[in-house]
Amino acid sequence: MKERMKHSVERLWSIVQVELTSHCNFSCCFCRSDAMSRKKTFMPRALWEKVLLELGDKKMTPTVFFHVMGEPLLHRDIFDAIRFANGVGLSVSLYTNGALLDEERSGKLLGALQKGGIVVSMQDISPESFEARCRGFLSWEAYLGRLRAFVARVEREKTPVPVQIHCMVDMRSMGWDLLRIRREQKKIQAVYDDWVKASGCRRRGPINILNPAATYPLGDRSSFFVKHAGTWDNRLIGSDTEVIPRHTGQCDLITDTFAVLSNGICTYCCGDYEGELNLGNANEESLEEIYFGKKATAIREAGRKGRLIVKRCTICRGALVHRRTGKPVSRNLFSDYYFFREHLERYGLRSAVGKVREAARRRSWTP
Repeated sequence: MKERMKHSVERLWSIVQVELTSHCNFSCCFCRSDAMSRKKTFMPRALWEKVLLELGDKKMTPTVFFHVMGEPLLHRDIFDAIRFANGVGLSVSLYTNGALLDEERSGKLLGALQKGGIVVSMQDISPESFEARCRGFLSWEAYLGRLRAFVARVEREKTPVPVQIHCMVDMRSMGWDLLRIRREQKKIQAVYDDWVKASGCRRRGPINILNPAATYPLGDRSSFFVKHAGTWDNRLIGSDTEVIPRHTGQCDLITDTFAVLSNGICTYCCGDYEGELNLGNANEESLEEIYFGKKATAIREAGRKGRLIVKRCTICRGALVHRRTGKPVSRNLFSDYYFFREHLERYGLRSAVGKVREAARRRSWTP
């Protein structure tokens, strides 16, 4: 009996990522966009309509993220795609660096998006690095001005969708250096305090950079979020470290999420931004056919038994070690506690216990 006969497709995934474009107007050191070998493209209207219609009609997911790589506001159909997704019953989470949110685009975005949320990926708070990141087309002051004007508009117009400002901190590089952690926390706190002052928020939360799941208020419809920098599934690592592939491990993404790249290639997660898993192409098959197809099913069945049968997965779940000594690169255990708590809440006790066992073998936590 085929697997599709044993499963309902309703609520098949928590989220589905639909990459409208892999082009980006930023060049960030914490992103793999510039290093990506996949050809940068814009998803044709016929494809995103086909994908969104299937997701909505079959109720396969409650939420679509218009992001894997790239800046979605660069797509000429972005506002039509948002309306279309909402129209077929899908909540839309839009990830944007916010540089294009001038007054006109801000109005169009807030007019189009009626169900979902907006994440503004500010991330790096260093004015010195910003000019290189944005390729020189916008100053740091002008950028902050646009973001704050957008947040103010969301609050003023009492829009139906919330907005969250993301700020990034690299906990891995700090290890157990408590003085450095304290300095970084004070720096992030100062940035947050400036945002609170600019937004006129009467509430103010003390920042805890060890917690990667906490949000801090800016207003009734806006908040501030401190995100931990990652390794892009062990692709973005230093020259002094290397990955020892693992052929056993646990990954909940293979049953919880799905991604459709701008060229139609489907995969299980955003970490596979090159489309190496290549489960099938949405230009040629339905998402249901791809998910319950031979290749995707084989990966899932092996995953349920704790086996990783795809090279990309063995590297993603591999152990990160110091090249010279071979010793594992460890994380701050306080941060690991918060990661565990978030994982427990999202995936349940059984999965969380499995993650603890895996982390003990690897001596580091991987969400």
